[in-house]
Amino acid sequence: MRGSIGSDAAVPRGSDLPLLLLRGFRALVDDAQVGLAEPAELAEPAELAEAANTVVAATEPDPRPLHGMVLDAIGEGTTAAELGRRFGMSKQAAAKTVATLEHAGYVERVPDPADARAKLVRITPLGRRALWRTAQTMARHRRMWVERLGAELVDGMEEALRTMTAEGWGRGRGHGSRESAG
Repeated sequence: MRGSIGSDAAVPRGSDLPLLLLRGFRALVDDAQVGLAEPAELAEPAELAEAANTVVAATEPDPRPLHGMVLDAIGEGTTAAELGRRFGMSKQAAAKTVATLEHAGYVERVPDPADARAKLVRITPLGRRALWRTAQTMARHRRMWVERLGAELVDGMEEALRTMTAEGWGRGRGHGSRESAG
């Protein structure tokens, strides 16, 4: 962006914030992807290790960092439509993501007791194992950020991002504030 405005124009501070956030996200996810390809360093809980025995295929599918984020968002169960809303994606994209995770054995679709027309997406034992592995990998990479930047800066960055991404922020209600308060 800086190169496209021209050398005489003053670039507003923060104009590169979205790109910096995206680059930070990509760096973390790309590093975690490499980490997930390596054998697990930490012993996993017995009930998660047993999940591998439920796999019919000869090899367990490799979890991806984005799988872990989606599994975390599923929690104890949600619909594909709600999952799409949480990630800001279309219903079709959410359904495709769920189908991918279902094919890998990480989730299952079950009848929603609250709505006979809907299906709940729930995490399987294998999905819980994948979620644990991605969480451990992301935690290891967070520790690397702390080593480089310091705990105070990383903690502050996380708290600031939690505040700015809280429900209601940045959903077309105005820029930089709730309901364009001013």
